[in-house]
Amino acid sequence: MIRAVVRNGTIQPLEPLPADWSDGREVVVQDGPATSGDSPEAIDQWYQELEALCAHGDLEDDERLREALTQAHEHAKDVVRRQMGRS
Repeated sequence: MIRAVVRNGTIQPLEPLPADWSDGREVVVQDGPATSGDSPEAIDQWYQELEALCAHGDLEDDERLREALTQAHEHAKDVVRRQMGRS
């Protein structure tokens, strides 16, 4: 999903468009939650803060989370297999 704001009657993306999008591509625009009176500057500030938080993420934490999710998924599959064997 591409986030954008309206400035001076023009829709402007807040991040680069995908490389495979060419001029003339039709898109659907949907009103988002940021229209509750937030100024474009406030939205830009919020987005910059979000980008900064993401950029400073801990890769080790991400890997621990991935591993925990993999283990939970494997455990859930084991439980289902055992239950199916009892049927």
